Amino acid sequence: MKRFIYIFIALVTLAGCKFGFEVENDADPGVYLSCIASPDSISYYLRYASPLGVNAGDIPEVKVKDSSISISGRSLDQNPLIVEDGIRVYPVSGMLGTGDEVRVVVRTETLGDLDARTAIPAQIGLENVSMTRTDMMGIIMDDFTFRLDRQPEEGEYVGLFMSRTVSPEEMAWGWEEYPADSLSGPMIDYLSPATTVATNADVELCQVDFCWPRYIRTWSMGFGLEEPFTIIPAAAFRNQEVSLMVTSFSAIYGGYPGSEEEAEAEPFDPLYTFTIMGVSEEFYRYSLAQYRSRTDFLALMGLAPAQFAWSNVNGGFGFCGAVSNKSTIELPLSVLLEEE
Repeated sequence: MKRFIYIFIALVTLAGCKFGFEVENDADPGVYLSCIASPDSISYYLRYASPLGVNAGDIPEVKVKDSSISISGRSLDQNPLIVEDGIRVYPVSGMLGTGDEVRVVVRTETLGDLDARTAIPAQIGLENVSMTRTDMMGIIMDDFTFRLDRQPEEGEYVGLFMSRTVSPEEMAWGWEEYPADSLSGPMIDYLSPATTVATNADVELCQVDFCWPRYIRTWSMGFGLEEPFTIIPAAAFRNQEVSLMVTSFSAIYGGYPGSEEEAEAEPFDPLYTFTIMGVSEEFYRYSLAQYRSRTDFLALMGLAPAQFAWSNVNGGFGFCGAVSNKSTIELPLSVLLEEE
């Protein structure tokens, strides 16, 4: 009881602490660069990074003098495959392999020069996926165990996409904006596993909204993750395996795969898709900063120093990171439950 009282007093005292500070807004404008390299393509885009207090309508476009992309010192032809919303995508299939360096150099008219580089990480394969399901009064907890074809080495990072197809019954209650009779095919639900690992709580996993293979959606973070991409450091794996949990409250409302409501409807066996790839350290560090900016409660409340910023762009802001080729396994729920 005394211990509880001491903890309560400490929390009240912490909540009552406050300090004053002034926000200085004397920063110069700059350029934000986002570049993602894969063995198939290199994509990048530029944005004007404005100081606080500037109206959105007054923010100009970045005026570029010239730019260049090189692969391990060899210049890449500046002929983009796609230019969409300022994102330039260059095809490089067959030109990039593990360890190859990608360098982007941009010279602007008034905002200086930018220089950023990364290297293609080693590929890693997904060997097997198993699942254990627990239903606690309608709260579904799926514990997925991922086995790789090798143990990641120190300094390696593994990226993970998880998704499943959605039944018509689930769409009826949870996907009102997409009526079942208006859909030409099954809807995809991207799953967001918990970013903690039971075997090593000190390892920091992170999640970003990653639109493969072009960009991280930095501007939609406040509206939830559309395509959660979970990045896992090597230290989280034990004997080539890591276990992550996905929790859902959907079964409380009915329609979730395996619920009583769905059992009464037409048979539906959702297809689960698991995709992994190697991720460069730059990609992980930038994603971790983005993740902390949304989840570091103490920093957001002003009770701890903010550690949200990270960049490897010389002369500007943003990041230049890389991913390897993908490895994918697709399994229906019936098979996952059989392996339980």
